[in-house]
Amino acid sequence: MLTSEMLSTFILVAEHAGFTAAATEANIAKGVVSKRIGQLEARLGHPLFRRTTRSVHLTPAGEIFLDTARKIMLELEAGTEALSSLRSEPSGPVRMTAPVSWGTEVLAKLIPRFLQAYPKIEVELILSDSLMDLAHERIDIALRMTIAPLPDQVAIPLSGLERLLCASPKYIKTFGAPKSPADLMHHACLSYWSETGQQAWHLVRKNEKKIVPIVSRYRVNNPNAVKDAVMAGIGVGLLPDYVCARELESGKLVRVLPSWRPETQFGTKIYAVGLPERVRLSRCQTMLAFLKEALAKKI
Repeated sequence: MLTSEMLSTFILVAEHAGFTAAATEANIAKGVVSKRIGQLEARLGHPLFRRTTRSVHLTPAGEIFLDTARKIMLELEAGTEALSSLRSEPSGPVRMTAPVSWGTEVLAKLIPRFLQAYPKIEVELILSDSLMDLAHERIDIALRMTIAPLPDQVAIPLSGLERLLCASPKYIKTFGAPKSPADLMHHACLSYWSETGQQAWHLVRKNEKKIVPIVSRYRVNNPNAVKDAVMAGIGVGLLPDYVCARELESGKLVRVLPSWRPETQFGTKIYAVGLPERVRLSRCQTMLAFLKEALAKKI
């Protein structure tokens, strides 16, 4: 018979690549870890780890079984939590990740309200522009800008996302405002940059689409840094609305080619993405319901 102790210990050894580290994490003796792994291997009829004096690695059988073990433990956690929620308010940790800029500008301002409303839920928020592996990093909810969420993940649209072309009044006074997309080729253009980023702007107006090669003296992988450069008069910027809304309202920035809509590889929505077995947890459902309500006006 497989037990939850065997499975959880197996997962810890796999993730920490060692029996000693797993024992420390679980706060049990190393001998207990070895006994549980031995019992699990005997039940399954396969060795799960290759052990040397210096390292511990999963065998092919161990690699196959790791995903199953994680799913079993998550299902067990979901079932236990569902029963618990019948008699008490949601509790436990919610581990989340979000892009740095959107996370700072939008999500981080909402989390304190959530914590006040649900005092028994803990939140761990990781701000990163890297796409974290949801299973390996134990992510419950990932907030992502994407055109096509992966089919094996739950993807819930939370908020609309618009991108705008902006410039500072100082820049417009010095260099003039572009009258057409083609005019942008004669201006310094600034946008979020990455190794695989677009070297051209894709602009749409009704049934028209223009692809404009861009030239930039400054490349940076953070929208807030792009905004700072645009406000300093360095060039015309392509910015997400959540970064530049206040500056547009105050007149510190002005729209450029407002009838044209930029299209990017990041799409036009913020999604809450997660593995089905984690999203079903009641604490995650509570977080998702809160975010949907808080951001609904922007869908």
